[in-house]
Amino acid sequence: MAANAAFKIYYPSSVVITSLSTCQIVYNLQTYNANVCSLDTTNQVISIYGNFAVAVPAGATVAINFGPVTNPQTTNKLVLGYFGIQTYTSSYTYKIDAIMSGPQPALECDYTCKTCVGTSATQRK
Repeated sequence: MAANAAFKIYYPSSVVITSLSTCQIVYNLQTYNANVCSLDTTNQVISIYGNFAVAVPAGATVAINFGPVTNPQTTNKLVLGYFGIQTYTSSYTYKIDAIMSGPQPALECDYTCKTCVGTSATQRK
């Protein structure tokens, strides 16, 4: 991935995001706070770019941290939908790649809750 990459993250309607106080890109144990982190709640898109002037080799892992995110309103985690991500060159000039049918959030509980009781995925705390 070229230096100064930009990202668009699409989130499912079951996840509630009303504002963003955290917006970071993590690569090679270094955290970069994005200069631009915008939230489009109508189209459920988070746009992130700026302050990531590092070229990333093929096969390397990049993490994107954003939040806060509210637990889904549904009681069945299997109907959450998927997150999608598109990567771009700086300022969204050219699309590099996209994954639009995943990943799916991995929740530790079967029900909406803060945390689960012990190792039980079906009991709420």
